[in-house]
Amino acid sequence: NNDGRWSERETVIPVASVPAGINIYVEKNYKNEKINGAVKIRKSSGEIRYRVAVGNKQILFTQEGDFIKVNQSF
Repeated sequence: NNDGRWSERETVIPVASVPAGINIYVEKNYKNEKINGAVKIRKSSGEIRYRVAVGNKQILFTQEGDFIKVNQSF
């Protein structure tokens, strides 16, 4: 933010490191596509989320691997 404090930190992680629920969601909903990349997001509150790239979409998940939302085309 403007005070110099971070509101979230993103770290690129290996696709194999994402929670199992994310892989299950992608396999079920994007049958012909694979996860191309993954980012672990740590909010300043301590909350953790994951964002994965699948095709031309970015999909956001909770720490447990539960679906939050899809962002089209990045």
